[in-house]
Amino acid sequence: MPYIKCISIGNSVASCLKYIANPEKIGEQLYITGLNCSNDIAIAEKEFRLTYEYYSHKNFYAPLSKNGKSPVKAFHIIQSFKAGECDAELAHKIGTEWVQSVFGKNFQAVICTHTDRDHIHNHICLCPYDLDGIKFNSNKKSLAWIRSVSDEICRGYGIGEMEKLMSEENHIPVGVCYGEWKHRKSGTSWKEIIRRKADYFISISDSFEDFLQHMEQHGFTVKRGKYISVKLPEQQRFVRLKTLGENYSEVSISQRIQARLNALIRPKTVAEIVSETVNKFGFETRKFSFAQSVKDTTVMLGSQLNVINEEGLFSIQDVKNKLVDIENEIRKIQEQLNVSSKQLFKKRDEIAVLKNALSALESRENIYKNILQTCSDEDYISCLVKLAREKMTEQENAKLRELHQEKYIVYCPQKTEQLPYNKLSKRPNIEEYFQVSEGNWIDIDGNDLAEKLEEVYQQNSIPIGSVIVVKDSEKTQYFYVNDVGFVRFSNFEMPRSESLEHKQQETPNAAKKRGR
Repeated sequence: MPYIKCISIGNSVASCLKYIANPEKIGEQLYITGLNCSNDIAIAEKEFRLTYEYYSHKNFYAPLSKNGKSPVKAFHIIQSFKAGECDAELAHKIGTEWVQSVFGKNFQAVICTHTDRDHIHNHICLCPYDLDGIKFNSNKKSLAWIRSVSDEICRGYGIGEMEKLMSEENHIPVGVCYGEWKHRKSGTSWKEIIRRKADYFISISDSFEDFLQHMEQHGFTVKRGKYISVKLPEQQRFVRLKTLGENYSEVSISQRIQARLNALIRPKTVAEIVSETVNKFGFETRKFSFAQSVKDTTVMLGSQLNVINEEGLFSIQDVKNKLVDIENEIRKIQEQLNVSSKQLFKKRDEIAVLKNALSALESRENIYKNILQTCSDEDYISCLVKLAREKMTEQENAKLRELHQEKYIVYCPQKTEQLPYNKLSKRPNIEEYFQVSEGNWIDIDGNDLAEKLEEVYQQNSIPIGSVIVVKDSEKTQYFYVNDVGFVRFSNFEMPRSESLEHKQQETPNAAKKRGR
């Protein structure tokens, strides 16, 4: 529905008439209509003066009083339509019908339709007294009534888009005096000056109290109480902050300051800088780290090398000789033993120790046999080191090849706007997306899956609703870019046609089993 604004005129009615009848604003068609007065604004002004002075007994051209309380000599009413809602001819017809319905057929009014902006709007200059002396009083109740009449007439012509704006909770009806409206337009309104200065103080304050201190430091007088009031040095009266508009109440100013503080980038601590540097270094070196199996092999070979060095065993023959010596020693002990149980008991512990040593050497003999299959009998330590290096190089290269096979692909939706995953009516499908980038998963920074997905999201600047596909040699994972984080789902790369065909080819038993 049209937006209605009513402005009280306490000074020059001629200026209002001249403004609303400006040919540059009403266009070539001259959409101007006088009700109970002339279409000529000069004559209409005189007719307004006669009616006003006859019923008010006051001078129509009297200047504004010094106390700011001048009688209302006319009303300037604006009826504004949404862009494209109607053309100028229909808007002028609606405006004329509306004025007659609201104020009656005896009120004097000049109706002009402006076409100089994208949205068509009517300007009405209304004499406060009708030809019978009935006066129109502008207040909340009367303004609500004239707006309701405007809405009814517009509904009859099929116009209702602006009704959404009027029904919003934060909508504030506009009704200001002509002087304030004129000062706002010219930029000389003292309230507007306070607003601009308040905006600046909000941008440099850390709290509401800090905001008030800035105002005092810049010449404002601040009166604290139930409501905060301020006054410029050249002003005679205080004004409450809340009367400057919704954005200037105490709660709104505090919220605006807090929102600005929350948006500031917090400086990093030394610990955070060190942590980021370590993580970055870890990422660079992670590409060349060994697989766990390589580490295990290194530990095992190192342990075997320690045994060789400790016992002075440098060839397979050394191991065999050691075994023979132990066997001979055991045999000598058994020969020396008496068959009596008492003697056997005394030597039992010594025999057990020797048998354990024999068992350990037998296992080491097998180790040497495995190692020396490809080596000579002369240099066993060098052979052991060579085999260890070959094993580590082979496993390292295999691990790096596996890592380089991991890929990621980024898809963006063909539609510009996408819903969060839990509000989708059907699962995302590749037929509704197009590919924007791809690369190696190993080149993406991050310590875990979530951090790497976030890095892909930041690098590509992709919108909500995009899909990130991560592939390796064994599996493929799909992640939906949600309003908060990422959602894992399946079967993104199978087109809907193939997916339906695949379901139709299922056997009845398979479908029944899947249903369970």
